[in-house]
Amino acid sequence: MKISIHNYVVLLLLISMVSSCKVKPSELPESSYQTVLVDLKDNITPEKLEEEFKIYSLQNKKIISKPLNIFLFTFNENKITAAELVEALRTSKNVNNAQTNKEVNNRN
Repeated sequence: MKISIHNYVVLLLLISMVSSCKVKPSELPESSYQTVLVDLKDNITPEKLEEEFKIYSLQNKKIISKPLNIFLFTFNENKITAAELVEALRTSKNVNNAQTNKEVNNRN
């Protein structure tokens, strides 16, 4: 059985495309860590909220909007559910609002 050069090239291109589409391990979400969006009150720092909720391993991941004081936090879902944390955050005197983060995927 002979494989033509054209078929061989197509096969190599297909293999390289499939391997380049694989997700890197560093891009995979940590299974026990989820994210929440938190709108902090004026003059409240993310570090202050991290200290208040350190029992749940709350950590500032990134700033979403500096003018609106909105941050993305991670937390350990093995310690508290997302719904319970959002409720606890909403009752905090340092928080205007909180919600779970919705992951979206691009359509290609």
